[in-house]
Amino acid sequence: MAGSLMMHTGDGARVTLADVHAVETPLATSSYFPVPYGDFLGCLDERIEATLGQKPKNTSYGLSCKGQQLFGVHTFDRGGKGDRGLAVGFRTSHNYSLSGGVASGMSVFVCDNLVFDGQAFVALRRHTINFWSDFVQLVDRALMEADDNFAALDKEADALAEIGVDHDDGYKLIGLALGRDVLTPRQANVAIRSWRDPPQEDWKPRHAWSLYNAFTEAGKRGTAGDALTRFPRIHSYFRDVFNVGPQKLDVIDVELVNVADENRVEHQRRLIEA
Repeated sequence: MAGSLMMHTGDGARVTLADVHAVETPLATSSYFPVPYGDFLGCLDERIEATLGQKPKNTSYGLSCKGQQLFGVHTFDRGGKGDRGLAVGFRTSHNYSLSGGVASGMSVFVCDNLVFDGQAFVALRRHTINFWSDFVQLVDRALMEADDNFAALDKEADALAEIGVDHDDGYKLIGLALGRDVLTPRQANVAIRSWRDPPQEDWKPRHAWSLYNAFTEAGKRGTAGDALTRFPRIHSYFRDVFNVGPQKLDVIDVELVNVADENRVEHQRRLIEA
């Protein structure tokens, strides 16, 4: 079953597996070893089945730069709370622009919003003759850590759901994210609309997890190749603002963004006492 990976960019589109296989592989050079998309996906699927022991529940693919960049996501039901599942994102390219890469994270099945921690992203050096041996090693490393990473992100989502954020504070945080280049102007507009008029029932409560989903809904807008860095930027921003996750960072300019409400303070107190 295909997910709904959305490629809202003039040069990108959600595509089928047949579309991916139809992209022509360029000729190799003395310094560049292009990898057919079909071979890349086949190897990834083999390592997933060997390491995780199951096939994906959903799969989505996106192409951009006239087919020269590929991004995709496999999602798996690994026993997360509610509609959350393990996500394995991947990328590669034919035009020297991206090295092959894999990341484990979390997906919200009902809307296919993605949660990726940048620390769980592994990327290869540029495509060379040693691509396959390097790729298998790095994929195996990412997959062996996938369940632990998913469990940690699942807990962070629960923590964000306990932190109240009122309507105006949400707008301020979207504006701050725009100023800090976490979101582009187009993505910020999408986040504002999703925060103001939540497209999902679960996003209507005014808390940090609802705001996070407004951000990741906006994060679907962009090129295929940038996705595995775009979503970790969003995640790092929320860790920074709300002081959740393994990196207990200082809260951003609390007086400016006015997010120091009683719920967040109480949550931070529990983190300190834990």
